[in-house]
Amino acid sequence: MFDVESFGGYESSNQGSTPESFRQFQERIKVAAAQVKAIRASEQKQKQSEDKLAQILLDFIKSQQNNSALTEFLEHISTLLALNFPAVFILSLILLYFEELQQKAGLLLSGQSNPELALITPDRTSIPPELMVIINIWIQEVFKSALNSRAKLLKFTLSIEQFSTGPVNKLMTLTLQKFLEKNEVYQYPGAIEEFTAYYLRGLAQELQKADPALEA
Repeated sequence: MFDVESFGGYESSNQGSTPESFRQFQERIKVAAAQVKAIRASEQKQKQSEDKLAQILLDFIKSQQNNSALTEFLEHISTLLALNFPAVFILSLILLYFEELQQKAGLLLSGQSNPELALITPDRTSIPPELMVIINIWIQEVFKSALNSRAKLLKFTLSIEQFSTGPVNKLMTLTLQKFLEKNEVYQYPGAIEEFTAYYLRGLAQELQKADPALEA
């Protein structure tokens, strides 16, 4: 990166310039340089965070590879990793069931449920209110992780139908189904899959909103 103080030629190539205009020019360059530095620092921080979360997922797969009860989970997680989905998004999809990963990933399902993102379940009356709160917070974490990874997820939403019914749906459906079963709440799997597909369609559309090329 060049040094503003050593920048030459401004006066000679701008015959009508004044000391004040040159000072303003220097200030603009300094501001631009600071912005570039901040962007690079942010990108580096994001990369380090993504690498850390990817390692958490890989360690989890390795530690559970002989656990036959989790075979389906591991297959779906591996599929999304192979497709290069962001690790933070993959983790958000399974946090509801694997509470131990919440601490490791720093993605705690705590706080208050946002009524604007309320979960519409296949049979809402059969799910206790305390579980509904946890599920809604999980849904909000998936939404937040997706928005934070928007640049990397956009290419997967080119086909909204594929995004909503493919491997992402399979992992999200499995997580919700196993969480409910763990809490002795049983739902017809097809109904859960239908719900997650509905939610993921809306998520894909939300990710595309700020991209005119995808909206055309």
